[in-house]
Amino acid sequence: TERLQDMELQLQQGKLACISTIILDIDHFKRLNDIYGHENGNLILKEFATGLRTLVDERYVLARYGGEEFVVLLPNISSNEAVKIAEHYRQRIEQLSFQVFVLEQQMKKQETVQITVSIGVASIPEHTDNSLDLISFADKALYVGAKQAGRNRVAVFKESLSY
Repeated sequence: TERLQDMELQLQQGKLACISTIILDIDHFKRLNDIYGHENGNLILKEFATGLRTLVDERYVLARYGGEEFVVLLPNISSNEAVKIAEHYRQRIEQLSFQVFVLEQQMKKQETVQITVSIGVASIPEHTDNSLDLISFADKALYVGAKQAGRNRVAVFKESLSY
C-alpha cells in the first residue's frame, strides 16, 4: 500500500507517466487444499511465491495481496505492456511443477501438481486516476474477465465488466 501511494505521488509530480497493476490468483486453490491437504497447499503457495519472485523484474513491486492472490505494481508500464508481462507470467507459471506428498495406504507417495493462474490488469491513467480504484479494477478484471471467462487467462479492466 505504501509503495503504491508513493507511486501515485510520483505520478502526480510528473515523475511517472503511468502505473499498471497485475493481480494473480491461483486457480482452484481450495480444491488443491481439499485434495492434497492444507500442509501441501501451503508448500505449493510458498514455492509459487518463490517462483513468482524470480519472474518479476526488480523494478516492480511484488506483494501477497491475500490468500492465494498476489499483486505486481508496474511503474511507467502501460496497460498494453502490462498485459504482455502478465501473459508471460501466466505461461511460465503454467509450466511449473510442484511436488506434494500424499498418504496412500499408510505410505507417503510423491505426486506432481501443476497449477494455473487467472490474472487481472488495470492502469492509471487509462482506467482510473487513483490507486484505490486501480486495485479494485484489476481485481474486477481478474474475477469477471478471467475467472468467470474460464480461468487460466489474462483480462484487462473494461467498464463493461460487472459482478
